[in-house]
Amino acid sequence: MESQQLTMTGSDFEDLLQQANQILADAVPQDGESLAAVLAEHMSAPVRATMVGAADGLGMLVRLTQAADGALIVAQPVRDVEGRTVPDGSVQLSFAPSPNWRELAELLPPVAALRAPAVQGQYADGRVVVLPDPAGGEVEASLHLRVEAWVPGVETPKVWARAWVVRDGELFDLRHRDGGLVAVQRPAGSVAAELEWALAGAVDVIAGALAKPAQ
Repeated sequence: MESQQLTMTGSDFEDLLQQANQILADAVPQDGESLAAVLAEHMSAPVRATMVGAADGLGMLVRLTQAADGALIVAQPVRDVEGRTVPDGSVQLSFAPSPNWRELAELLPPVAALRAPAVQGQYADGRVVVLPDPAGGEVEASLHLRVEAWVPGVETPKVWARAWVVRDGELFDLRHRDGGLVAVQRPAGSVAAELEWALAGAVDVIAGALAKPAQ
C-alpha cells in the first residue's frame, strides 16, 4: 500500500517538529483562567515529548508535558497536503497523574506494531535491514518522536529522538549510520518501551540537576 507519509530525515525531522509544535500552540484554547494557568505551566514544563504519527496521509500531532501537577496531553489531528502538515480537526486535551501508554497508543495510527504495549525483556539490539528507501516508499505508517529534558537555567534541552516506519506489518527503527540511513527491525512494543525509557531518563536528568547545589 503506497501512501503519503509524514516521514523525513536529518534536519527535516527538526523542521516537522517545529511545525507540529506551532500547530499545537495555535490550537490550544486560551479561554478560562484556570485552564490558562495550567497550560502556561505546561508550556514551560521540564519534560516534554512530541509525537507525529501518520498513515495514509492522515495523522496526529501529540504534545505530552510533565509538570508538578501531572501530565498534559494535547493532540491535534492533521493531514498531509502537498508535503505540508495542516490541522484537520479539533484539538483534544487530557490530564493524568502520569503518562499512560494506553491513552497515548490510541492517538497513534491504528497499526499493531506501533500501538503494542511494552514487554519486559523483549528488546534486543535488533536486526539491520537494508531497505532501498528507509524513510519513504511504500510504508503503512510512520512515527517520529522527540523527548526533551529542559534543565532550569540551561538554554538548550537534552534530547532523545526516534523515527519508525511500518512495512508489511513489521516495525523498523530508522538510524543514521556511516553517513546514511538504515532500518533496524524491532519487535512490536518497542515504541512503548523506548518512550517509557526516554521519559524516565528525562525525569532523572531534571532530578539530578535540581539536586546539585547552586553554584
